[in-house]
Amino acid sequence: PQMEGQRMNARQTLCIARDHGVSVSVVGDALELSAESEPPQQVLEALKREKESIIALVRPGPDGWTGEDWHAHFDERAAFGEHEGAMLRRDAERQAYECCLSLWQIKNPPTIPDGYLCVQCGTATGDNDLALALKRENQHAWVHSRCHQLFLAARRDAAMAKLASFGLAWALKSSRHFGKKAG
Repeated sequence: PQMEGQRMNARQTLCIARDHGVSVSVVGDALELSAESEPPQQVLEALKREKESIIALVRPGPDGWTGEDWHAHFDERAAFGEHEGAMLRRDAERQAYECCLSLWQIKNPPTIPDGYLCVQCGTATGDNDLALALKRENQHAWVHSRCHQLFLAARRDAAMAKLASFGLAWALKSSRHFGKKAG
């Protein structure tokens, strides 16, 4: 969408709509708009163009959080790092993004297969070739030692993809750096 010659993303479009008194909610696969007065046509056109992205931003996921919640968490963590941690803004944002990735993985655990099947490749595990990937309630997820790095990378990639769907992304050279600085 463009407003006054500037390209906007879904989050910016939503903010402008709210600034014009438009309340936006999701009903099924549709946006439901309400306002005390008719918003400018430009705002309505922008909402229409960004409909799918706005739905992704305001609809809660299985973890109960919306894209807006993830942005708020990111902004809070970045501000804390910058102001309380005396970090440069870029470093604070990088750390905030890593916090979001970790939290998404905690709030969105993988499906745990029945029995002693590898959570990554789905094949049977052996006594000498497995590690505990995670434990949830009375369930254990097992992963082959050879699949462990792939499992971690896949979880991180899934978190990055989901956050990117909300417009939250961080430019890392590799998603498989496992805590090492990307250089």
